[in-house]
Amino acid sequence: MRHRDYGEAGLWCSVPPGGEPGAARQLLPVREIRGDAGVNPIPLNQARWDETWEEDRVVLTSLRRDGDAAHIARPVDVSFRGDLKDLQRVAQASANWGFKVQELIEEDEDGKPWLFLVRSQKTDDDTMREFATTYLQIEDAFAVRCDGWGCLATNERGPIDHNNPSDYREDCGGIPVSGAVAREVQQAKATLDLIRDNGADLSLARNVVYFFYGDDPDELAEELRSRGFQVHRKGDDQYWHVDERHRSIAENGRDTEWLVKTDCLMADRSEIIGEHWRTSTLRDLYLLAEKHNVVMDGWHAQLD
Repeated sequence: MRHRDYGEAGLWCSVPPGGEPGAARQLLPVREIRGDAGVNPIPLNQARWDETWEEDRVVLTSLRRDGDAAHIARPVDVSFRGDLKDLQRVAQASANWGFKVQELIEEDEDGKPWLFLVRSQKTDDDTMREFATTYLQIEDAFAVRCDGWGCLATNERGPIDHNNPSDYREDCGGIPVSGAVAREVQQAKATLDLIRDNGADLSLARNVVYFFYGDDPDELAEELRSRGFQVHRKGDDQYWHVDERHRSIAENGRDTEWLVKTDCLMADRSEIIGEHWRTSTLRDLYLLAEKHNVVMDGWHAQLD
């Protein structure tokens, strides 16, 4: 999955490389590709299209849960990998699909070329189906590989961020919450299932640690203490949990630069984790982070 620094509202989709046609070929309509000598219309295999569209739909659903207004046009970029000459051909023909060349990197840090195109468009299903058809046809016509696409969640006021929060809300444990909070609470269900599958008895109380990142969290620390949490900052004897977490995240391939450079407040207490905890305590802590304009970036539970 490709990621560049578009801020918290940026959502990205990885796109699978072109698959081999199956035995039963159902072909999608295509249009002629102009601007490049020797290029003919290329049909798309239905199974490949279905797989691609299903992955894109997952990202579009996340965009809408973040409050994205699909009818608002905004820059959407798409990137391609391949031979430099083939990428140059794509760049030269890109205006045929309404794209502008955002950047053509002849050699990235791995010594490989990389092309970024961008155009202004909506993110409704019909527009995004056409978008997906286009990048798949470009893959086939120019022998390149689509490396991903991305855009910012946007509403009528512009890109969604802390200064322009989303108006979207959905029910979570009887309380309306933002899509971002609802998504985190939903993802915790899979984590609880994993803990249970590893043999943990979730009816027993255990120490649970929460990690908050942001500037000047003094008021947050005071409110957490009022809720019965132990609060730890850099320099105290429990902060090793944070350093260990950063090492673990880095080992899994995630960029930790922002985490390391940002003040972290760690809170913990003993509690029983389960469905009620997930849709009440955990939900409320994510809401608390939103209230104080910080990021709650995960939690750890002690195993049996």
